[in-house]
Amino acid sequence: MRRWTIGVLIPLLDGFYFGDIIWGISLSAKQYNVDVIVMTTTVYNSASVRIDFDFHVGWDLVDAWIVVADAVKEEYLIALSQLGKPIISVVKSYNNVGTFLVKCDNQGSTTVSTKHLIDLGHRVIAFVGVLSNPDILERFEGYKDALQQSGISFNEQLVYEYWSGEEAVQAMRVSSLGLQATAIVVATDNTAVSMVNELQQRGIRVPEDIAIVGFDDSAIARTCKPTLTTVRQPIIDLGLTAMNRVVQVLTDKLSSPDTILLPAKFIPRESSGSKQIDVSNNDQTFSWSNIQDDELEKLIDAHHQLGLNLIDSKDLSWLRWTNQHWGCLGLWDGSPTVPDSKIIIERTFSLNEDLLLPEIGTALRIEQFPTLPTMEKLLGSDVIHFAVVQPVYSDTRNWGFLVTVGPVNERLLRGYDTRQLPALVGIMNEHKVLLNDLHLREASNWALVAKLEIVSRTTNDGVYDLDLGTNEMEWIAGIENILGVEKDELPNKAEDFIAYIHPDDLPHVLKAWDEHFNMRKPFNLDIRMLRIDEYIWVTSSGEALFDKLGIPLRFIGSITNIHKRKLAEEQIQYLAYRDPLTGLANRRFFYDKLTESITTALEYDTRIAILVIDLDHFKEVNDSFGHDIGDMLLKYVAEILEKHIGSKGLVGRIGGDEFMVMVTGIQLDDELQLVTNRILTNLQQPMINSGHEVYATVSIGVSWYPDNGMDIYSLIKMADTAMYRAKRQGRNRAQTYLTSIDLGAQDRLTIANNLRKAVNNMLDFHMYYQPQLDLKTNKLIGMEALIRWFYPAECGIPPGVFIPMSEENGLIIPVGNWVLREACQQLKTWEHEATSDLIMSINISANQLLQADFVANVDQIIADTGINPEQLCFEITEIATLQNIDFSLLVLNQLLDRGIQIALDDFGIGYSSILLFKLLPLKVIKIDRSFIGELSQPHNTAIVTAIIAMSKSLDMRVIAEGVETLEQLELLRDMGCDAYQGHITSPAISAEHFEAVFLKDLLKNQ
Repeated sequence: MRRWTIGVLIPLLDGFYFGDIIWGISLSAKQYNVDVIVMTTTVYNSASVRIDFDFHVGWDLVDAWIVVADAVKEEYLIALSQLGKPIISVVKSYNNVGTFLVKCDNQGSTTVSTKHLIDLGHRVIAFVGVLSNPDILERFEGYKDALQQSGISFNEQLVYEYWSGEEAVQAMRVSSLGLQATAIVVATDNTAVSMVNELQQRGIRVPEDIAIVGFDDSAIARTCKPTLTTVRQPIIDLGLTAMNRVVQVLTDKLSSPDTILLPAKFIPRESSGSKQIDVSNNDQTFSWSNIQDDELEKLIDAHHQLGLNLIDSKDLSWLRWTNQHWGCLGLWDGSPTVPDSKIIIERTFSLNEDLLLPEIGTALRIEQFPTLPTMEKLLGSDVIHFAVVQPVYSDTRNWGFLVTVGPVNERLLRGYDTRQLPALVGIMNEHKVLLNDLHLREASNWALVAKLEIVSRTTNDGVYDLDLGTNEMEWIAGIENILGVEKDELPNKAEDFIAYIHPDDLPHVLKAWDEHFNMRKPFNLDIRMLRIDEYIWVTSSGEALFDKLGIPLRFIGSITNIHKRKLAEEQIQYLAYRDPLTGLANRRFFYDKLTESITTALEYDTRIAILVIDLDHFKEVNDSFGHDIGDMLLKYVAEILEKHIGSKGLVGRIGGDEFMVMVTGIQLDDELQLVTNRILTNLQQPMINSGHEVYATVSIGVSWYPDNGMDIYSLIKMADTAMYRAKRQGRNRAQTYLTSIDLGAQDRLTIANNLRKAVNNMLDFHMYYQPQLDLKTNKLIGMEALIRWFYPAECGIPPGVFIPMSEENGLIIPVGNWVLREACQQLKTWEHEATSDLIMSINISANQLLQADFVANVDQIIADTGINPEQLCFEITEIATLQNIDFSLLVLNQLLDRGIQIALDDFGIGYSSILLFKLLPLKVIKIDRSFIGELSQPHNTAIVTAIIAMSKSLDMRVIAEGVETLEQLELLRDMGCDAYQGHITSPAISAEHFEAVFLKDLLKNQ
């Protein structure tokens, strides 16, 4: 069976909405293995942008049609429908054409957004939107439905038909009823955002004074301040559904035209005063991911090459600088308005030798055009390839059509290549005609001037005629706007013209003229020229007219304003070397600067410190609070790093939550330690956003040039190794690279293999116990059970190594269950009347907590060992609960019902919030050792004091971990802390040792 060819008529190929519909069509087209020809119907020239498409392109080739929005007039569709081929319309309905219709449920979704305002207590609600637009009219009906269903009378004086938000606000301000409105339903996000800005400029607060909802969920809705409550259109689904309907019709699964209404999603945000904020990403628009650095450079080079090759190209080989790999230019043979006019194949191009090209000079009826390659040969690609047909216009004529074939990807849907191609081809053809006239001298100078005026209007160039005998210049058109002068102020001598050229560029211009006159080299260069009181970038190009002896007589030149393009290129160049989120150096720029600094350090015999910095538990921040908060946290960390590094080095964001720092202004280890300590201390201050206190702790790895390596890759590897060592030691710390900490891949594999064997029988694992003491009485109140692995037997593997490895290898469940049973058994062994108040604290991993049978397993161990569950305290981390907070709360409350206490471990180093603090059924808060180590520092003192006060207010006990000095003990006692544990009393010790030291007197009467 032959493959179907589907034609798509659409105003534009790219951008928000139209690009997203194309993306949806492409997803479905790949699934159904069909060919797609996309025909754009919008025409660009210097005078206007308009939809003007009345050509029967591909009518003999296409099996079914998808028509998007106002791509063509209804008369065109009536003629097209007479072919008997299915037509699926997206968005717009037609009265006189039998089309299948796919559209968004505008009316129902606006009813939802209006009711949202009503539910918030608003009764005087205005509507802003132009009702002549069919979609907006449907949204207006939804607004009225919501009022009627809620018993609110509709008042037409609260309807304002404006596209402009500024005009709508002005109209409301002069209306007595408009002044009473407390909420507004706005038909589009663009209008809504401009209204928010206008209201705020007038001192009116959103949503405090007036609430606003929009419609579309475009990008500006999320960047608006406050964020805009809106309705998310099912844009991608429109394209998907349209293509699905096409296939259903072609396979006779659907016969009678019908209408499908796709539901839209209501997105509550800040502008309506909603207490529940939807922070989900828009899955109905193409994901505009950041372009990678190398892609930016390719794009800059591609556009540069496109500009250089386009005008002189005799074929379509300049397409190699776009993402389109096959092309065909068909020009009208005569006027397109004349019946039976043919399309002549003028030029072709293909990067793939297997794809056939139409023969140049072939004449085709418009219904048979375009002749395409066999698209099946492209099906092996991960992305589907579309044929794109675009009309080629200039100010003077309709030239024909440019057809290209390329992948449907981000570059296409952003319009980087395709949107400007027809206009460029039109200009190219204009230039080609004029240059032929110049070379062949087929016209008089006056005719040449007339044609150059056409080019000037088409390209917005300033065109001049320089008499090389008299040095007099005659300006034909366009230069006044470029140079910002009146017509009578134009330079009329060559020397006057030269005075406008930037002094640094003048030598290049004079040299280019000399080489053009004497060697016939092309004259085309970018220079700066004076415009009023500043220099702007222009392209200066032209060609001399020579006499029979080869003497130049005249020079016909043009000046094109490229200042905006230059600034854009500079911005792209900046983005190529900067992280777009934080503004820090990106990976490439950082590596380049580090390489340069190593060369300098080698010459002057100095040291360089390299810091690899990774945020702790960053994934949980994104999962719990959303990517917007995650991005804010990354910027917050970047600001602190910049603040403390400053002129001493360079800070870069390498990717995700990883930063790198190069420090050249510090030579001593102690000096660098002060810097890293300040970074860690400053990050202990929370970032506060929307009621959440989000803490950012980091693990820092340090390596030194030349101590740890002579090249950037060795240095970064060593710093990375040190950083992971810092994570294994408990995070929120800095670690300098030492050879002894470099646990290679082979070592990790060996340890992992032995860990699996050890877990099978648990013979090499032992339980140790650290005492917990009351701060007021110094009496023993409990102990924390801690696992140790003695492999090899003589030294053991630190818990910071084998516990994360257990999690990575899926062994943490059997290990955790063994710890729980052993600790309970030991508690039973120590059972005595004198020990009945002692609490056994046991660490519970996130994976254990989320096991469906965890509570049942706890019950079984309690039953088997016969202990009192009220002597148990389970220590959990914030991260463990955040992975599934609803399930965690269910489990924790079940444990609480059994008398088991719940402690929040490592408090202060995660991303806790007041809400989470209140939500969990906690009895104990354990302050992380990172705060205790520098407790005398003002920041840490304030934080620990606040934690203790907050815990006391909620009737929770507070235990400080990692207490090592008497000074720390006294400070904690003064702050009102309840208990402590740490090396000042004892490290974790074996059960026998613990019993001998701490329980001997209590058990002596047993």
